[in-house]
Amino acid sequence: MASIDSSVLHKILIPQLIVIMLDILFYGVHITIFGIYIYLQFQQQARQRFYQVSIMLLFLLSTTAVALATVHFVTINLEALGEETIPRDILDIIEVALRGLYIVANIIADILLIYRCYILWAKRKWVIAGPIILSATSTGLAIADVILEGHLIQNSLAAPKPGKTVSLANVIFRTWNIFEAFLGVNLLTNLILTGLIAGRLWWMSHTTRKDLGDNLSDGRSMKNVTAMVIESGLLYPLALIPCMAIQLSYEEWYSGFMPLVEPPLTIIVGIAPTLIMVRVDLGIIIQANSSTSSDLQHQSVHNLTQPLVPPNPKNFETSLPLLPPQVQADQDEKGHVILTFSEPNQLLQKYGAGDTREYEQ
Repeated sequence: MASIDSSVLHKILIPQLIVIMLDILFYGVHITIFGIYIYLQFQQQARQRFYQVSIMLLFLLSTTAVALATVHFVTINLEALGEETIPRDILDIIEVALRGLYIVANIIADILLIYRCYILWAKRKWVIAGPIILSATSTGLAIADVILEGHLIQNSLAAPKPGKTVSLANVIFRTWNIFEAFLGVNLLTNLILTGLIAGRLWWMSHTTRKDLGDNLSDGRSMKNVTAMVIESGLLYPLALIPCMAIQLSYEEWYSGFMPLVEPPLTIIVGIAPTLIMVRVDLGIIIQANSSTSSDLQHQSVHNLTQPLVPPNPKNFETSLPLLPPQVQADQDEKGHVILTFSEPNQLLQKYGAGDTREYEQ
């Protein structure tokens, strides 16, 4: 490859370096969250095979994407510096493989989010009808894009013109519109899904607080907002927006050296559902280890508002009704409401209980 001027070299190397650094950073986060998830599965001896297999597949796809992205980064920059490493056609195959990994990861994540939305909305099929149609549309566009690019590479390898290598970089404009359409539909799908999930979580939390007469402080309100952002999977559509901006600016990049958006998206699309499952599993552990009795956890919201009968009345200085503990609402796979209690022992301390351990079960 002929030498290029410093301005073009700067335009190639800096974006590539930034993207690969983000890949490594996000992958480190993914490793940490995945490790926590595996630990929680052993602690709970969980048997949720569907979630376990899906989360593990997402991690494997993320790992493969980072490895291929690293090879691509080293090769593409050596090529920009004029060093011949591997044939350009092989590099094109790596790029298509990275896109394929991202599409598979996106399909798995969509299935997980749609299923979570289905459970939270008490298995109402009409709620997920729209997201399913949009997800199928985006998946069809993505598969068509990969097939077309693979066909172009196959043709270039089978019958190259004498003295000229037909690279995917030279014909990418024939397929980039399909991939951008996929990103657009995918963004719309995930925004709708996250909106449905976040809206349902907010409604459940709001209804529970209203019935219990619980007013949130500013700190707890911010905590609840953060929790809804995480549990709704909003991290992924937020990452899609800048990646779409990079993809739309393809014509501004030096031919064949555009930073790849697929590796970071593959990693983030794996982080989002893994983080959701970690939070759900942590909620289960908190509920299981809470000092509040199991009968109290499963009684109706109406009964929770009634005075609690102390195990040892003589230790109490007042007969006034106790305020309920902080409660977070969620739903299980059968649509039943699960209430998670936090800091229940503060109630006993407030009313002068002699020994809180008498209340624990």
